Amino acid sequence: MLKSLKIGIKGMQDLVINMQDLSSEKEISNPLVSVKNNVTYNQDWPKISIITPSFNQGIFIEDTIKSIVLQNYPNLEYLIFDGGSKDDTVSIIQKYEEYLYYWESMPDDGQAHAINKGFSKCTGDIVGWINSDDMLLPESLFTIAKHYQKNKNLILLGDVININFSNKTKKTIHQKNINFENMIAPFITPLQWHQPGVFVPRQVLDPNLMLDESLRYLFDQDWMIRLLRVLEVSYIKQPVAIFRLHSKSKTVGEKFNWLSEQKVIVNRYWDYIPEKKKKKTLSYLEFFDAANSLGVKNWNRKNGQIKLRKAFLINPKIFFSWNFLQFAIRSVLPYRFIDLGRRFLIKVNLFSPND
Repeated sequence: MLKSLKIGIKGMQDLVINMQDLSSEKEISNPLVSVKNNVTYNQDWPKISIITPSFNQGIFIEDTIKSIVLQNYPNLEYLIFDGGSKDDTVSIIQKYEEYLYYWESMPDDGQAHAINKGFSKCTGDIVGWINSDDMLLPESLFTIAKHYQKNKNLILLGDVININFSNKTKKTIHQKNINFENMIAPFITPLQWHQPGVFVPRQVLDPNLMLDESLRYLFDQDWMIRLLRVLEVSYIKQPVAIFRLHSKSKTVGEKFNWLSEQKVIVNRYWDYIPEKKKKKTLSYLEFFDAANSLGVKNWNRKNGQIKLRKAFLINPKIFFSWNFLQFAIRSVLPYRFIDLGRRFLIKVNLFSPND
């Protein structure tokens, strides 16, 4: 087994990410598949299946792989599903092939499809996925296993450290207030949750609890909603993973596209939202539309003002929200003033260039 990884939270934060130009791509002529049937496991520990979906993440994936296999967890089943990357992802995976239960590189139908393939193939007691630009913290697999041994039929939730590579900041997301009702419209509840810290008993993953492959962004939220109808949660109450925010990630680079899927989810589970919360839910969806229109990159003052007015008419109490007031003021300020303010905040590292 490889030497244990000796790196702490500060070391994770200080990792240097080489944001190289991804335009220099090499062709992969044939799908690549490798499966290890001779992996030995220590049955004294529960088997943990970790799935990593990947596509053209060569600048990140080695850190991800090392953060998992170098923990020396004695009963790890690690699977990587690459969507046919054209950068150096495959050569990096091959470096660690002997420590993988299964990996493949071939075209797929997106991130959710890749993870579903992992769900179908894995055999562990516990399963979770770590994206190819995220990481597990040292000793986290042991922490998860110990918690599982006392909570075998629950969703396990560990905290997650967000690291923003544009402004060099970090923030710990403490999972809390997670239940079926709150997950449908988390933006109006005190819920905090983060997917890299989610681990579930594999036996619950029947065909009805696979990821919805029609969703590009919020398939994890939709999946959690369905899981929470059949399982309760148990909080690990310590960080187990790192979530890396960077310009190439969907969370940062495509954040203005998420709202349409949030509307799909709200509509899908509308009947389960309590009547007293429905107006607030609709109001905030209109507000998020306004916020998108009043972003510098998507500036549309007229649409922003229309959406703010709709949000207020649906739920006048939103006026007392600081976020609403902030965008109401923004909607009447000259665009030049807003852009200058944004440039200043980026310069002093209080704002991301992608905001």
